[in-house]
Amino acid sequence: MFSSMRVFAAVVAACIAASAQSAQGAEDAVVIPAILSLTGPGAFLGNSTHRTLVALQAHVNASGGIQGHPVEFTFFDDQTSPQIAVQLVNSMKTQSPVILGFNLAGSCKAIMPLTAPNGPVAYCFAPTVTPAKDAYVFSASVSSLDMQAATLRFFRNHGWKKFAVLATTEASGQNAVDEIGEALTLPENRDMTLVATERFDPTATSAAAQVSRIKSASPQALIVWTPGTPFGTALHAINDVGLDVPVTASGANMITAQLNTLADYVPKNLTFAGFAYAAGLAPNDRVKKNQAEYLSVLHDAGIEPDLLSGVAWDPARIVLAAFERLGPKATAEQVHAFIENLHDYAGIIGMYDFRDGSQRGITAEGVVMIRWSPHEGYTNVTALGAR
Repeated sequence: MFSSMRVFAAVVAACIAASAQSAQGAEDAVVIPAILSLTGPGAFLGNSTHRTLVALQAHVNASGGIQGHPVEFTFFDDQTSPQIAVQLVNSMKTQSPVILGFNLAGSCKAIMPLTAPNGPVAYCFAPTVTPAKDAYVFSASVSSLDMQAATLRFFRNHGWKKFAVLATTEASGQNAVDEIGEALTLPENRDMTLVATERFDPTATSAAAQVSRIKSASPQALIVWTPGTPFGTALHAINDVGLDVPVTASGANMITAQLNTLADYVPKNLTFAGFAYAAGLAPNDRVKKNQAEYLSVLHDAGIEPDLLSGVAWDPARIVLAAFERLGPKATAEQVHAFIENLHDYAGIIGMYDFRDGSQRGITAEGVVMIRWSPHEGYTNVTALGAR
């Protein structure tokens, strides 16, 4: 154990040294570390966001960089392990005022204490975390609680009053179970009934027993909250057990490459709580313009856009806006203050206002329920706000 930790520490040190040398050789580049799940169960998420950040870096640098300085995202793999994420942050937190990444809630929650009291700023790509007001941690996109509320609204509007939940046992799954329970307390959901909640280990090869118990409860619809590889395990079980009900899943699984590998097991009615940019919807022309830029950059990079390819876009753009305003030598305190006071900012999800203390700046009005099928791809089934 001790030997493996020494090897890991040496690898981290070598990566950081390489990053520093790269920065020196890139005309004093604005170097921003990104800790992603490039391997392990969250690899679908990490590799999708990795491709987006590489494309954004090329686009920004082709446009002149930040105050004439090139941008360089340097990538580190947490292997979908919160423990490794902590080790990485501990090894680099004095190297940069900002760290991007942390695809899953477990890693983001684990590194939160390391950012107190004065940084670095950590902008998590996991919407399932809720940082404290004024924390040095920010969370991407619409909150998962708002997504759960939108999902229950969608079920209720379709007359599906009895539903079940299948989630993983790790942090993201626990958050989902808790937030669905919270969403059920809303007055609008007083006639909704959760008939079964089942959990399975994200490393398990089967969830058939859990799905069988759900089937016996006779739900009218099912929420599946299993981001990454376990999503395939869940869909296989639903198919094998013969549970034929509408399924709404975590938007973290809106990765076209992943869905294509699961096409034979996709339920007849599969929807996701998605975001405006994935449905081609925008509340105003400023957001529409930024969505067009996002799609153009991905197209030029040969990336097929999906929900996950966009999750990293707004956080990275916001961080780059901070450096553009403050200069490439901005401190963690300065970047933090910039984001905390940012408002009337047009992203690709919608309009941001961080003055609300949410540490994410975007509301449920950016949620859209989106259907996916192997033959039609993505089709939006609700307007903005998932009404």
